Amino acid sequence: MAIHEELRPDAAALPYLAARSALNRGLDNSARTAGTIVVPNGDGVTETILGVGAGVNGVAQWVGDTTPPGRPVGLDVTSHLSTALIRWDGELEGGIPDDFLKVVVYAKETGNAQAETIEVGALRGPGEVNTGVFDAGTVMDVWAVAYDDAHDQYGNSTPNASAESVHVNVEILAIVSQQEFDDAAENILAAAAADAEKQVEKVNGAITDAVDKIQANTDGIEEEKRLREEADQKLQEDADRIKAESDRISGNVDAMATDVDSVKADLLEQAVRVTTVEQDAKSAKETASSAKSTAEGAKSTADNAATLASKAQADAAAAKADTVVSSVIEYAVGGAVSAPTTGWSSQDTTRPAGATVWMRTKITKGDGTVVYSAAAPVTGNTGPAGAIGPQGPDGATGPQGPQGEPGKDGAAGPQGPAGVNGAAGVSITAVTTFYNLALAQPAQPSNKAPGGSWALSEPAYDRNKTLYTAMRVDYSDGSWSWTPVQVSSSYAAAQAAETSARDSQQAATNANTAAQTAQSNAQASAQSAAQSASSAAASAADSAAAKKDAAAAKTDAAAAKSTANGASALATQSAATATAAQQAATSAQTAANILMQTSAELQPNPGFEHGKDYWTTNVSGFNFVQLSREYSHSGEYRAQFTAEAGVKEIVSTHAVQATVGQRYRMSCWYKLTDVGTATAGGPRLQYSSDGKTWADVPNCPGVALTPGDDWRTTSVDVVATESMKWLRCRFAFNQPVGAYLDDFSLKDITLAYEAQTLADTANKTATKAVTAAANADAKAVAADQKAISAQKSADDAGDVADLAFTTADSKNRVFMQATDPREGTDANGDSLADKIRPGDLWWKTSTLLETYWEGEPNNSISVLVDHSDEIEEMKIWNGAAWAKHVLYAQDILANGSISADLMSADVFNGRTFIGGTYKTTNGNLIMNDAGLALFDSSGNRTVSMLADTGDVVLRNLHMYGGVQDAPTINAGSIVGADYKLAVDGVTFAQMNASGVYFGDHAEKDKKAFALAKDDKDQWVLSIRGAIQSDSDISGGTVTGATVQTTADKNRGLKMTTGGLVAYSAKNQPTFTLIADTGDILMDGSLASNVTIKSARVEAGEIVGATFATSSDADNRVSLDSTGLHVVRDGQTLIDFNLTSGVDVGESGLATSSELTATQSDLTFAINTVRDEAADDVQAVEDALNTDILERQTYMRFSNVDNNPLLELGATDSEYRVQLSNTKLSFMAGNTEAAYVANDGMNIANATILSTLTIGNFAWVPRENGHLSLQYMGGAA
Repeated sequence: MAIHEELRPDAAALPYLAARSALNRGLDNSARTAGTIVVPNGDGVTETILGVGAGVNGVAQWVGDTTPPGRPVGLDVTSHLSTALIRWDGELEGGIPDDFLKVVVYAKETGNAQAETIEVGALRGPGEVNTGVFDAGTVMDVWAVAYDDAHDQYGNSTPNASAESVHVNVEILAIVSQQEFDDAAENILAAAAADAEKQVEKVNGAITDAVDKIQANTDGIEEEKRLREEADQKLQEDADRIKAESDRISGNVDAMATDVDSVKADLLEQAVRVTTVEQDAKSAKETASSAKSTAEGAKSTADNAATLASKAQADAAAAKADTVVSSVIEYAVGGAVSAPTTGWSSQDTTRPAGATVWMRTKITKGDGTVVYSAAAPVTGNTGPAGAIGPQGPDGATGPQGPQGEPGKDGAAGPQGPAGVNGAAGVSITAVTTFYNLALAQPAQPSNKAPGGSWALSEPAYDRNKTLYTAMRVDYSDGSWSWTPVQVSSSYAAAQAAETSARDSQQAATNANTAAQTAQSNAQASAQSAAQSASSAAASAADSAAAKKDAAAAKTDAAAAKSTANGASALATQSAATATAAQQAATSAQTAANILMQTSAELQPNPGFEHGKDYWTTNVSGFNFVQLSREYSHSGEYRAQFTAEAGVKEIVSTHAVQATVGQRYRMSCWYKLTDVGTATAGGPRLQYSSDGKTWADVPNCPGVALTPGDDWRTTSVDVVATESMKWLRCRFAFNQPVGAYLDDFSLKDITLAYEAQTLADTANKTATKAVTAAANADAKAVAADQKAISAQKSADDAGDVADLAFTTADSKNRVFMQATDPREGTDANGDSLADKIRPGDLWWKTSTLLETYWEGEPNNSISVLVDHSDEIEEMKIWNGAAWAKHVLYAQDILANGSISADLMSADVFNGRTFIGGTYKTTNGNLIMNDAGLALFDSSGNRTVSMLADTGDVVLRNLHMYGGVQDAPTINAGSIVGADYKLAVDGVTFAQMNASGVYFGDHAEKDKKAFALAKDDKDQWVLSIRGAIQSDSDISGGTVTGATVQTTADKNRGLKMTTGGLVAYSAKNQPTFTLIADTGDILMDGSLASNVTIKSARVEAGEIVGATFATSSDADNRVSLDSTGLHVVRDGQTLIDFNLTSGVDVGESGLATSSELTATQSDLTFAINTVRDEAADDVQAVEDALNTDILERQTYMRFSNVDNNPLLELGATDSEYRVQLSNTKLSFMAGNTEAAYVANDGMNIANATILSTLTIGNFAWVPRENGHLSLQYMGGAA
């Protein structure tokens, strides 16, 4: 039965309500455990239960409480001793409620999917808890939840939980931080500095004293003096002996010197006549003739290059003239069969009834010529209505116009007839160029797809064929037309320029080949001239002929030089013509640029000067247009991206209808300020087939993701395909960025692109022509140089023809050749067999070719040596045959060189001696390529010096006042008073009787090593630097500023007066012992088999068997594996045992038996009170039931489809009111006469007795019985 409380009960009802409340409470208590007491709390809502099983100790407070406490605030989390320490300041949002129980702290490791939430601990007031030990570097997520002390009606704990507090992350720090380790290690190592400085001073002093003693060398001075005297005596004896032998064999050297000086003048005069002839006149003439031919060839090449360059210039001009600069669609009205000849205009044309509108395309080229496509009819008489095309993209909403004045109501007219459909409009959808490469002009295509040799792309270069073009114009109604076939002048220009460039290059190559051939021939002629010159000297007649030929050669060489000069001039002229062609190509490029700039802009508001019109971004409502007069790329506005707002793209809302086959280019200027996390981005021209679904065109470029303050531009081209009906601009990145954008552009660049392509071709061809002309000029210059060389050769031939190759006395000739001179002929072709006279010399040259390996045979480089220029034998004609030429003389004096297989003389006096072996008369000295050897009178070797190794072996070595330098000295015994090692004049080591030291520093105290006796006559070793050993270093006492296991920085163990530090393999300190304080810091564990004693121990986690506050077992607090024990004077105060529970001992806490006795008494009292109250409750219940039945006669509650329903009205009345959660109904019997629902009143039938008012208007009855609608005032 549902009970509904009265908000304002009358006085008569109050007793009944109080009785009912008592009854309900009694019934509620009757379901609870016997022996419990329920006490209402002062808040009038919650209760307290006393009895067995209630709460923890028989008391359950806040029964029925459902209000959670506020969430904890003031949570502070830090890391301490490898744990997370959480502190709570005791505050909750909204304050601490009376029923507050505790705050529970939770934690969870972040970044670990397997980690579980741990309950750190509970706090009943301000305090702190910790998580326990975690690895250093672990990040913990910490939060807290507050709970109250609520219970259910049976005394069970049902605490209400607050919302979670703010989560706090904390990184677990090591017990000893890395910084503490580093500071301790740094202090320990720094402590060594003072000790090291003292040790350095001590070592420096010892080294200085040692160096002074060693350098003084008091003991070695006398020994050095004795050795010097001994060496001096030996040196003098050996020098006297050698001088005596030298005087014996050189008695006539002084006399020879006079003869040498007197004969020098004769030798110099004679040397002129033995000059080797390098070329003869005949060869020089042939060389000059060849040079002339080469020059003429170069001239022809230059002429050809000039012609080609002129043609290239004309072709470039033709290319510019043939460039399409504009196309315009024109319309005219005519008949249905023949196209009109007049009346053409680019303006829209209205078709008169019965007439036909014709259309053609006007194409203007660079030279001003105009061609027209074939005219085609586009609109005739009205045809059937065409199919409805796809819906275009929505246009931008225009501004709302002003509200017009309301007009007077007019009479409704009759329905008019439906109008006829208008004619479908026709427009050009595409202009497509077709190409045909053929030997003769083909016929104009008649089909839409012409096939055959017609192609959509321009073919490659062909020097023999002509390229023809025809344009197909497609219209929106499906019709098409062809322009007349014509020659592609741009291809012809490019073809001619390409042909010219290739021919010019080939001609230059041919000229170069001819020049190289001429040079080779000249070299061959020069070589043969040396051989034929000897025959030219056979007679005076031969010499005269040679002079004659030389003069002719000079004439030919001069003619060749003149021809070469002409070729050079023509080459220069061709270069100038080619440059003019290049300038014409540049003009074509300029025209293409102008056409590109004047192409119509298809993107409205490209520079954002009209705000956000036609543009949007991926962030709805974002104001991306920025006013920036100073920093915009142009104008006053620019678009702005911000990474913070999440902007990563801007898209045009204006779709452009594309024409298949046309080329479109989107471009814009951008400036990146923050790339954020973006990895790609750039212009993204998009296309769509239906204006709804969009995709990026292929090959959209990316931009460099480098922030900067400079404006950069980028673009993307596309040739529209069948699927590209619509195009739109877009600039996007894969992640939000910071950027500025300005001056977008979307243009149809088909004509401009074709013009650019033609200009590029013309420019490339003109460049080739310039290069070819330059090469021709270079070849002409080379030919000129060769002609000059030929002329010089001819001049030289004339000079040498005046000389004859003869012997020194000019009486005999000398023949230097490989074959017998008698087998040759002179310049006139006569045999030399009868012209050889006694005394003529034949220097027979070798014909051998020798090979040898640079390294290992068959496994290294093989070298070929030509010996043809070497003299193999020297012979003299004795009148009957060639005999061996042997020279005998008492004295030989020569200003040049003397060569012989064997030479013997008492004395050789000269600057250079070249020979196989030099040997003294008695053989005690032998010198050859192997080296030098000296022998004593018994033939025993005393000195040897080897050439290949540089080894020197001496029987005895005595040095007087000199220095011996050698990388290595091997000897059985080296005796001396003082030994020094020096480099570049600096002594870095010295050894004598006083000691030894090493060190390359000039200052004494900077020497590295010293071993000498001290003032106590004891040997002392002093070292600046480290001592290293692969074995033990031992001593009674080892003293040093730093004792370490390795010299590597931050590795191993290092000990100083500051303490001891240990480093890990990662170069981090892991253990430090500080000498001054005794503190130990370590990154590992501490373990011991005995007692660890300390006044205070701090650690994140301490593990052990027993922890006690004292060793006195009768008075201490201890913690072991069984629990917590508190003992005083041998009596256990508290014993928290893990197995048997809590032993309260002598602490004075209440025992469980005492609690049980108290509970029994309470149970008896409660049962007595309950029985007495039961009788009173029954009487009240009977009275209440009677009152309820009376009330139900006029007010009833029910539940219909889980919807509570209140019905008002007598049970026997026909008219009632029903109220539910969704509707108020007025019932007449079982009929719903009216109802109120959904903010409206619904009445089936209504009778308005007077006025019906609706808003500011009302239906008002008139006096004449009519009804009128009147405005009653108020806001319109």
